[in-house]
Amino acid sequence: MKLFKKNNSLSDQELINLILAGDSSAFELLVNRFQNKIFRFILRHVWNRHEAEDLTQETFVSAFTRLSGYEARSQLSTWLFGIAYNKVLQHHRQSPGQNVEFVSEEILEEQPSLELTPSEKFEKDAMVHDLNRFIDQLPDDLKTVLILVSFEGCSYDEVAEIMKIPAGTVKSKMFRAREVLKTSYKQIRPQ
Repeated sequence: MKLFKKNNSLSDQELINLILAGDSSAFELLVNRFQNKIFRFILRHVWNRHEAEDLTQETFVSAFTRLSGYEARSQLSTWLFGIAYNKVLQHHRQSPGQNVEFVSEEILEEQPSLELTPSEKFEKDAMVHDLNRFIDQLPDDLKTVLILVSFEGCSYDEVAEIMKIPAGTVKSKMFRAREVLKTSYKQIRPQ
């Protein structure tokens, strides 16, 4: 059965079944459904657009090759984030002196920003820059938990499955990440 039109009403499991039956257009739908989230997650870890694009592609290639082993015990997005997380860890091990470049917030945001005055925009950009710098300085485990929960909307249970740690540990890492960010921010912008 060929999927001739893009049909976003198909469930993740229906897409998987079509892919396993040999329908390559179903895999394209699956990639289109998740690629922005996976790309943003990876980009927040490597801060280099080209490397993030490569790792995103590697994530989906790995997902495709392992799809027959996917057991629907968790959501497909959780499984994909787990693969992406492992790609990021592997990337950090292989290239410890990674090449960082400026990444605009437009790449990371899906919604256009509200119209701001020039001074408000400057202040917002400075705050975003500082926040991104502080997030980047977090230990990898805290950074991953923060990104998955705060930016990708994953539950603690989903993050626990992705990182293969207990949900209580995810909760404590999230608390610790927020505390570190609060402390860092207060040091440069005391109230």
